[in-house]
Amino acid sequence: MAPSIALPTLYREALRSFSNGKSPDSVVNLLVDKGLPEPYARNLMIEAWKEKRARFRKEGLKMLLRGRIFTGLQRVVTGA
Repeated sequence: MAPSIALPTLYREALRSFSNGKSPDSVVNLLVDKGLPEPYARNLMIEAWKEKRARFRKEGLKMLLRGRIFTGLQRVVTGA
């Protein structure tokens, strides 16, 4: 691994790549190109993928709850 690149930086870059819609294989290739050995790149990619999924689920749940609250308020205000 290149001594100037830290693992947290690579992790953030993997998360950013996933949020931009890149495939897991392209993220592994990106990490390997940055100097990370392939087994470590795969592990880092898997952890970043899990984190991305967890964040998306959490935000989706928040949006669902907000929508239900606003729907309930609409019904109260309009009397429907």
